[in-house]
Amino acid sequence: MPHFVDDVDQQPRAVFQRTTPAVSALMLPGRPYEVAVSPTMVKALMVHSAQINSPDRDIAQRRYFGAGLPGDPGVVLYDSDSSFTMLFELDIIDSMKWRKAPYPIPPSLLYEGKFRGEVIITAVYSPPLDPSAGAEYVRFNVDVGFGTFTANPGGEPHFKGCVPALGELGTTGLEEAQVEHGGKWSPVKIYRRRFPKGMAGETWGLQATLLRRAFEPQLAQPLRVVIAVTLRALDDNPNIYGEGRRLLAASNWISQDLSQRVDIPVRT
Repeated sequence: MPHFVDDVDQQPRAVFQRTTPAVSALMLPGRPYEVAVSPTMVKALMVHSAQINSPDRDIAQRRYFGAGLPGDPGVVLYDSDSSFTMLFELDIIDSMKWRKAPYPIPPSLLYEGKFRGEVIITAVYSPPLDPSAGAEYVRFNVDVGFGTFTANPGGEPHFKGCVPALGELGTTGLEEAQVEHGGKWSPVKIYRRRFPKGMAGETWGLQATLLRRAFEPQLAQPLRVVIAVTLRALDDNPNIYGEGRRLLAASNWISQDLSQRVDIPVRT
């Protein structure tokens, strides 16, 4: 599973992982870049594992099932041959659009210029809280979207969200609907969508923005957000992971292996 750490100046670092047997393997030494394992990262990995191992559920079902049941702790960091997962860590501030594009889309997921597959996203962060604010105790919200970029007349790229889809219930409209269906103000957000008929787009990317409540002062320090994104084949194509990794290696993103070895416990 590739892992990225982006500072506010958006200088990327990438870390690859596929066969670590447990989350504790993140602590193994021998990496050029240190990986600071935080509760936010562990939560994101567990929730994302639950999503991957569970069917897509509507908002009513999610009240009872949540994100689902995570996989065995020994396989939380695995990526199957038919999927390609990236774990991003980013520091976001006010009035900033964090973007990662062009996103590497495995060629086997592209058909006649359209993306045909499933996108699963988990975003986790620990926002500042105010216990005196009642129901508005969460003071900051992070919006995350996966979609396409096109140039507007001024030359600046325009983002069209596809996961969640721009304009779908929970992304716009009344605050109550955004809270109920879009997870607004929730520090754990999950999104997923299948594209069996394909979705056109030349340049795909990931975007995150920060929103603070009215009269809330700006953050003294950037807010750390962990985002996991999985692209998965609908037909169990075994080439997805390999293609994604080759595309990422061809990019200018610095990379390293998250785990230098696989520890196998031996009992006597």
